[in-house]
Amino acid sequence: MAGKSLEDNPKYGDSVLDPLMPVLTDLATMKFFSERVGQCQVIRDGELEYLFFPMPMFRDPREVERIESTMIRVMEQAPRDDGVQKLQAMLEGMNEITANIKSNDVVADVAGSRVPAFYDFCNRKQPTMYFSFVICGMLSVSFNDQASGDNALNLPGWSLDAETFSREPIIAEYFGFFSVLHLLISVYRFFCWTQIRFPVLQGMYKRAARLAYLREPHQDVPGVRDDIIERSIVARGLPHEIKGYEISEASVKNSFQRFGAVSSTRVACVPPGDDVDTDQLVSWALITFNFPNAVKKALAKQEAEDGLIRMNRFQKGARIPVTVRAIDNDYVNSSPTLAAMIDSSTQELLIIRSDTLFALAEDLQEKLNLTPFGKYIPVTTIYTFKSDPELLDAMADIGMSIMGGLVHPLCYTFHLFKMLKLDGAVIVVTSMTQNVDRLSLTIAICLLFAWVFSISGLLYFKEYHDETKTNNEGGPCANLMTCFFSYSYVSLMASGVGAWVPSNTFPVNVTDVMTKDFAAELWEILFAMVAMFVVSIITGIICDTFGELRGNQDEAKNYRLTTNFVTNIPFATIPEEKSTHYLQYANLMLHLARRRESQITPLEKMVRDKCLDGDISWMPDERCIALEADGDGDDIVEELTTVKQRLASIEKLLTGLAKDEDTASTSDL
Repeated sequence: MAGKSLEDNPKYGDSVLDPLMPVLTDLATMKFFSERVGQCQVIRDGELEYLFFPMPMFRDPREVERIESTMIRVMEQAPRDDGVQKLQAMLEGMNEITANIKSNDVVADVAGSRVPAFYDFCNRKQPTMYFSFVICGMLSVSFNDQASGDNALNLPGWSLDAETFSREPIIAEYFGFFSVLHLLISVYRFFCWTQIRFPVLQGMYKRAARLAYLREPHQDVPGVRDDIIERSIVARGLPHEIKGYEISEASVKNSFQRFGAVSSTRVACVPPGDDVDTDQLVSWALITFNFPNAVKKALAKQEAEDGLIRMNRFQKGARIPVTVRAIDNDYVNSSPTLAAMIDSSTQELLIIRSDTLFALAEDLQEKLNLTPFGKYIPVTTIYTFKSDPELLDAMADIGMSIMGGLVHPLCYTFHLFKMLKLDGAVIVVTSMTQNVDRLSLTIAICLLFAWVFSISGLLYFKEYHDETKTNNEGGPCANLMTCFFSYSYVSLMASGVGAWVPSNTFPVNVTDVMTKDFAAELWEILFAMVAMFVVSIITGIICDTFGELRGNQDEAKNYRLTTNFVTNIPFATIPEEKSTHYLQYANLMLHLARRRESQITPLEKMVRDKCLDGDISWMPDERCIALEADGDGDDIVEELTTVKQRLASIEKLLTGLAKDEDTASTSDL
């Protein structure tokens, strides 16, 4: 407000601030505003400057804690030795946070409230895991593995006389209740995942593909831009928001899908003078269909409704009259905003076509969309997330829940493994899986020694094996294969070959050392030592990995406590300040994502565009305004000292010249 007043009334100077002095001098008021104004240090044209922005608002107060915990996780995993990679990881983490909150906003806009609390509870508490604990607990005391049939439990079995539950038949009814509840929660969680988490993963997939496309050399495919123009229309007359909710690309897509499958949408605020038909501030939506016939349907619908199309699928049930127009190259070239949207859609299509299999999946999807039920078969989506662990986990959750109720109740054991995703269990699981290559190599070495010992045992010590120790005909070393597997078994069990060679004859005198019996005992000892060493090495690898992970966590925590993560400047040099705090940059990303195009400033636009391209040159790596200000002051002092020294030398030189002149004049006299 003060800056705006000074900017609008430059001739009055500071006197225009007199009406604001009661506000500017009130500490409580200034504290209120300072808590609601964010600030970051950004680099523009090589110079550091402050970027002030309003702090984003959250529907759920817990979002602030989740953002902080997510940022801490990102900073723990980011490489701290390389400033570029560190800030790149931080940028991608902030993008994912922004995508999550934007997805929650869209769902909340459609639902008319914040994200369903029950879905949030399912994500945080994993109720299916606890229900599986209950079900498995009932099975542990009541399950009868000698039940009739294949030990299956189906719907008719949910009765008081269910043979599956031999001890307590009444548990069958509780089992049925928990099974149905388990399945309902799994299905509801998957549905909410598709509505909330799926758009986030889809956006992150497109972002990763776009960044990979920009980093690698590529060739533009001719005709793609003309093809998009042919399949696109422009919807004009859109307001910036409806009842406080901003119009999104998803809502525009939902509104125009009645004319045909929509491949992409773009929404932009058109400044005055950019539209050749009007000089007013308007909003445009670029809708690109899969086929040109959809463009004809939209134009025909507009003619049938007196030149307007009523869009009734927006948030809060709003109905908006808009004008639809087909586009051509001349119309695109006359509007920079429309040209930018066409270029964005063209780049997205080129990125998609760079993946040949994805292009085939998209072509198949377009053909399926022509059939009555083809649009309900998400071929493109299945290909995009074919290996996504979250999708596979959600689908397996439902599948095992169904199998647990209809096929075998022990299938609920699958859901117990969700405890491995708890915060305290992640580091334990990682310590056992991170060095899989080293563990596999150690086991391979163990099997190699088992192979060598099995050959020696078969060739030289076969008669020492007890054939009654195993059910194999010929004992544990009947042939080389049996010998190898039996030795591998005891070596990995760290029990030694003594299980197969029970009798021992120890030497009584020196001559007994040279006998075959003593050689067999020595061979058995060596085998036991190798087996023990291998098991100890495997245990040591896991323990070392666990200690390394704990050390990395402690190191990351110590780094955050002693060094600014963004600027990489120790707090001992520059104390921690608000403008370089990592949460301020996360809030800035969210602010830019929610910022309307008509209100964005040039500095904000510069930061937003660089973030879209994965560029971190705007972030102050190894730089800080306070540090550079101190450096400038030192430079000024140094320059003043130099000037003083030069003035002193000049003064000394002038004094010497004056003395010389006096001496010369005296000699003349």
